[in-house]
Amino acid sequence: GSLLNDLLSYVSNTDGCSLIFAGDVAQLPPVGSEVSPALDARVMGDAYGLHIYECTLTEVVRQQEESAILSLATSLRQLLTEGVGEKIKLRIPTVGDVSAISGAELIDALDTSYRDVGLADTIVVSYSNKRALAYNLGIRGQVLYYEEELVRGDRLVVTRNNYHYCERKDKTDFVANGEIVEVLRLGKQYAFYGFRFVDATLALVEQGREIEARLILDGLTGETAGLTSAQRQSLYEAVAEDYSSVESLPARRKAIREDAFFSALEVKYAYAVTCHKAQGGQWRHVYIDMGMLSYLPHDEQLCRWLYTAVTRASERLFLVNTPQDML
Repeated sequence: GSLLNDLLSYVSNTDGCSLIFAGDVAQLPPVGSEVSPALDARVMGDAYGLHIYECTLTEVVRQQEESAILSLATSLRQLLTEGVGEKIKLRIPTVGDVSAISGAELIDALDTSYRDVGLADTIVVSYSNKRALAYNLGIRGQVLYYEEELVRGDRLVVTRNNYHYCERKDKTDFVANGEIVEVLRLGKQYAFYGFRFVDATLALVEQGREIEARLILDGLTGETAGLTSAQRQSLYEAVAEDYSSVESLPARRKAIREDAFFSALEVKYAYAVTCHKAQGGQWRHVYIDMGMLSYLPHDEQLCRWLYTAVTRASERLFLVNTPQDML
């Protein structure tokens, strides 16, 4: 039940293995955790009896040294060290690579970004899956003028690890949760087991390869991070009925796992994502949805969220609908 435990157990029981963790302690910790244990020398030392060597990298390579993005990120990092206080305040320069814009300016700004740097290098970061969905539907309808549910050129984000489309025997090329894919071609649609599916040719952007895959469409417009546990269980039970005649239980489970419908890729639109989905990624133009932040506690967690979102941008950062009392 613990990836960290398993990883450390593997390293300690294998000859000649050492381990280096690299990360940013100011960013969001894993979902459900208050800290990132693998980046905390005290936790790693006390919990696992390890002697830890640690150092801090200080040379910035994502932004220019005079960048307002870097200045804003640095100020948020200082807040984490000194204490947030009652209200997070952001100092936005009047010129430079950080801009505070209103919702009314968003469509024109996004259209300009898409033309200047492309869809692949532009992202909207939102606080919740519900807000991300609203942005995705708005962008597809009002900026890209897509009318169909899914079209050639659509960019999608995978919401669950998928090992069905691996080409390597060790399955290290699995399609990972959070991976961005682009729709190259669309094929046959299906309505089976109470769900909707479509066959598609996808470009795995990060892996640099194409796959023929089956997508499950029901999660595209859902307000949750992906299919619910109840939906997955329902699909499993429906598919399992087709293999009820297989007498061997291991063989039946294997057949279900390899079924093209049960193994369909779970995806959502990728023009706007939550900060956790964006974490680890980098885009030239980043838009941060600030509209909800007045209603949230201005605590360390929100400061980490902002810092993580801000540091996704390499060239331009747009703060959308920033509450006036935060400026």
